[in-house]
This record gives sequence, structure tokens and C-alpha cells, in this order.
Amino acid sequence: MGKKNQYAIERPINGIFLNGNEQMLDSNGDVLLFDSVLDAKQFIIDLGNSIEIVEQDLDNCAIQINEYKE
Repeated sequence: MGKKNQYAIERPINGIFLNGNEQMLDSNGDVLLFDSVLDAKQFIIDLGNSIEIVEQDLDNCAIQINEYKE
């Protein structure tokens, strides 16, 4: 049985796509991982954002939710 995919919330470093992405970290400094894209979106909503803002930021690539690969 394969390893289950996990997802990270990311954004371009300094807002510049050529710089690569940085990931959201937990309180221990580890990458904050989610079991699904929906779980990651819900986390962002729980921080006080509306689903409309989350979807807009995803569409504009201000944030990304990507499969995490170490």
C-alpha cells in the first residue's frame, strides 16, 4: 500500500514566481500538511477568510495548494 498524498499551502517567495514557493509552517517550524485540498481550504477559511477570497487567491496564484513532496 502506497503512502497517502498530503498537501501544503504555498505561495511564491516575495510574490515572485521565479523564486519558487514557500510553505506554511506549523508551530514547530515543520511544513503544515493536510490530507486533502479541501482540508487545506477549510484551514484558510477557519483563519477568517471567506471561501470567495480563498478561491480568488487560488485563481490568481497568490496562494497554491500543492501535493507535498519532501
